[in-house]
Amino acid sequence: MIHEDKLRQYDSDDVVTDEFIHQMDDETEYLFLQYKHESNIDQDVDFDEYTEDEDNLKDFDSWLKYEFEYKFDEQKDLYETLFRNGSGRMTLFRAMYVPNKWIKSLQHGNVKLGIYWAYEETAAEAHWGYGQGTEILLQTSVTEDQVDFVSTFSANLHPSIGEEEKEITLNKDEKIPLEALWVKDKEINLNKTIKSHIYLT
Repeated sequence: MIHEDKLRQYDSDDVVTDEFIHQMDDETEYLFLQYKHESNIDQDVDFDEYTEDEDNLKDFDSWLKYEFEYKFDEQKDLYETLFRNGSGRMTLFRAMYVPNKWIKSLQHGNVKLGIYWAYEETAAEAHWGYGQGTEILLQTSVTEDQVDFVSTFSANLHPSIGEEEKEITLNKDEKIPLEALWVKDKEINLNKTIKSHIYLT
């Protein structure tokens, strides 16, 4: 049975707040370039000069809010599709560099797999510990109730990194299965013990 109640309760106002838009101040130059292109404004126009006019500033702010709301709706549709295609579960991937003893500890089932995952395999990258230990790729699947949607939407709406990382943030201490494991790009056959364990995020 597919449960989409949690995801459906979110709308753009839950994420695209004044605080969220304020956090995008570092992306203003990037966003203003998009705005100028879509509004047929000379690309040489400077943001500070342009927004000295109050009407221009209001127009840019309105465009900005609309852009984030539009992208929010796109993301929400995508998540609904991924859950629906997975019969109520979304398949996720996570890449890490770990010591060999960490891999062996999977036999015990008391290992934390982390909260940051990607909804596309190619987007899963190990951001920390590069070259330290062995590179692995994990696969799991989760229900809607296990996803921190506010953090997930916020990450994917970020102008410069959202589309690249395709991140799904899980709630802390959720119980998730380990469905597949690759070590140095080679898939490992998981034994019954590992498949039967439930791990924590």
